[in-house]
Amino acid sequence: MKKVLLFFMVVMMIITSSATLVYGETSVEEFSDIENHWAKDIILNAKSQGWVDGYEDKTFQPDKSISRAEYVKLIIEAVKLTDDSATTKFLLDSTKEYRNNSKLNGVEGHWINKGGWIDSALAFGLVVPTDYFSNNFEPDKTITRREMAVIINRIMGLVEASEKDKGIQLSFKDNMDIPDWVKGYIYHAAEANLIKGYTDGTFRHDNLATRAEAVTMISNALSTMNEGIDTSYKVLVQGKELSLNTPVQVINDIAYVPVREIIQAANPDLDIKWEPIKQYLYYDWEMVHILKPNKLNYEMNGLYGMDFPAKSKMLNGELMFPLGTYLSDYDAYYLGNLWSAKWDKTNKTIDINVIIPMRPNPS
Repeated sequence: MKKVLLFFMVVMMIITSSATLVYGETSVEEFSDIENHWAKDIILNAKSQGWVDGYEDKTFQPDKSISRAEYVKLIIEAVKLTDDSATTKFLLDSTKEYRNNSKLNGVEGHWINKGGWIDSALAFGLVVPTDYFSNNFEPDKTITRREMAVIINRIMGLVEASEKDKGIQLSFKDNMDIPDWVKGYIYHAAEANLIKGYTDGTFRHDNLATRAEAVTMISNALSTMNEGIDTSYKVLVQGKELSLNTPVQVINDIAYVPVREIIQAANPDLDIKWEPIKQYLYYDWEMVHILKPNKLNYEMNGLYGMDFPAKSKMLNGELMFPLGTYLSDYDAYYLGNLWSAKWDKTNKTIDINVIIPMRPNPS
């Protein structure tokens, strides 16, 4: 009996080890090869947050190149768009038709597909099949710095701005060597301090990226994205307390709330969709609403609502809206076409009343 038990334990250890090797990484207590590396603190902080691992020999290999699949997995894990999150479930359901009609080749049987990371990336729009020749993702191909810049802009909701600034002149010395189509992405990633050039003033867009560079870029994005998170807030919608999956953020004395969760709480049957390529939420509630990141307002049947006090933003795959237009006479009140809200800063309570569209009188 003891021999059988010992054999079973050995088999389980082998299976566990093999499963870890499939993904190329395993959790370790410390890394033996980053003591004098420029990215040491960044790597250790990322590991403490749970989205970075090392190798079985207790190394991190910071200067080793990183593949497309590994980079995508890191971002998905970092922003919690794993297949067990409520946001991911919404995205997968919302984009089912798009994903069925936009096949990504080269991932069948690959660990990035088996682990669910590629489905999340497709649903949000981190990975767009038409970016690749014959829609072939080539998951094990080393990712370039320009590819990383494009993907990091997408998770930050900067697609529209980046596309608008195609061909913009960059301050990097090798500006003329950089393709016009990616310049807007590099420009906005640099402006947001997500990515930097080299000490000689070049960007080197086609350089193969390293693991340290990838972790640094994602860490920079998280620092901006996660600013002002406050999980102690209570949010009421139409007078009922709402248990949010995405927390409230308070940045520069402006509160941000997850707009999809708020709208769906007011109308649970509303069919809200996410457009992954152009990146916006849309729904038809008597009027077609289009809600975008990095904007001062939103669209209703081609018209625009009242300006917000700050631009909308993204947080872990969710679109975050400022509460509305600030009324200076009442420092705790916000008013807009989408909703009105009372913000009790002392008791950390936000009471939102979503404006229900009036149905036209029957003719």
